[in-house]
Amino acid sequence: MSRKRRQSVTQIIIFCLLLFLAILTAVFIAACQSNAVDETSPLTSVTNIDVPIMSDLPEPSDGVVKIEEPRQTESAPTDDTGGSWKVFSSQGVTIAPGDEMERVLRDLGDPNSTYESPSCLFEGNDLVYDFDGFEINAAVIDGKEICVAVFLTDESVQTPEGIAIGSSLSDMLKAFGEPDKEEVGQYTWLDDDSELVIVVIDDSVSSISYLMLASSGER
Repeated sequence: MSRKRRQSVTQIIIFCLLLFLAILTAVFIAACQSNAVDETSPLTSVTNIDVPIMSDLPEPSDGVVKIEEPRQTESAPTDDTGGSWKVFSSQGVTIAPGDEMERVLRDLGDPNSTYESPSCLFEGNDLVYDFDGFEINAAVIDGKEICVAVFLTDESVQTPEGIAIGSSLSDMLKAFGEPDKEEVGQYTWLDDDSELVIVVIDDSVSSISYLMLASSGER
């Protein structure tokens, strides 16, 4: 074979190899592009899915969110005056007929003065302890000194319900409710062992007394 013929055959072989490599490269690129599309397609489909959002907020109406006010339950009415009137209070110390004077005097401190006065409940005398704006009458019952009465003496002190000497009749009835007894301007609220007596003159409170019932204590 001549030299020129060998060169021609070699060139043909090289050309065929280059053509084969070109075709193989094109097929490989096409396959890679196809795989790339397949890998991105799930992401694309996910971004197009509408995911519902759950919310407890009310749906807006005309661009305004309406917030409902919390419901308020009404409690049953209570009788604020039932039995509470029997306790007087001074400087945070509660005093009621039937209380032992040892505790009362310990909490109140020394009185302005003490003296004896004829008892309005029992035979004999009561020992009277005089404080600013009120007096406490005490008697010995079953060997113990017991509070038998509390008398408010001026307008400087008031009952826990806000009633004092000089308060109006309407304010008194609003604070204590209807009395158990009423006799010629004397209003009385009764309990098992004590009573509250308020005297009203010309629609104005003139005296306030907390009294032990005579039947509840014996000397």
